[in-house]
Amino acid sequence: DHWRKNIPVLAESHRVFSIDLIGYGYSDKPNPRELGDSPFYTFETWGSQLNDFCREVVKDEAFFICNSIGGLVGLQAAVADPTICKGVMLLNISLRMLHITKQPWNTPVGKFFFQTVATREAVRNILCQCPVLVVWGDKDPWEPIELGRAYGNFDSVEDFVALPGVGHCPQDEAPHLVNPLVESFAARHATVKN
Repeated sequence: DHWRKNIPVLAESHRVFSIDLIGYGYSDKPNPRELGDSPFYTFETWGSQLNDFCREVVKDEAFFICNSIGGLVGLQAAVADPTICKGVMLLNISLRMLHITKQPWNTPVGKFFFQTVATREAVRNILCQCPVLVVWGDKDPWEPIELGRAYGNFDSVEDFVALPGVGHCPQDEAPHLVNPLVESFAARHATVKN
């Protein structure tokens, strides 16, 4: 439902798909307690879901146009299999879902890994695997625009676009602003091959 104002317009010139992540929207909502001890609702699970969908249904490369938690999923999918993703457009990406202090990289081993392996150059190489556009509604009550601007400063981000008077779901609140951005982003990178 979040993309109902975008799909008809974008489908006039593109193949358009919208999926619900496992546990969200109209998708199945398995009880993680019934699936064992391993975490089930993870960005890796959802990133795999997105890449599997592209391989099995889309059967082609795709642009990932992502809002909120979907932005983290799109980035995870792009990193996991850069041959699928032609570009990522992030709309008010939600980092509050990360719960940074609870992640495995906040352990002594994790910190060592990030100090030695996840160098600025390594992160830049990962992010440069596909084009990234950051779009942010400046009235988002949960994810402040300053956060979006900080992402826009990364070398690998081609542009940062602020949407005045728009909240957390720009695609739903201001499709007249978002749809042209999607169209121009896809047009700029339509021939990009990974």
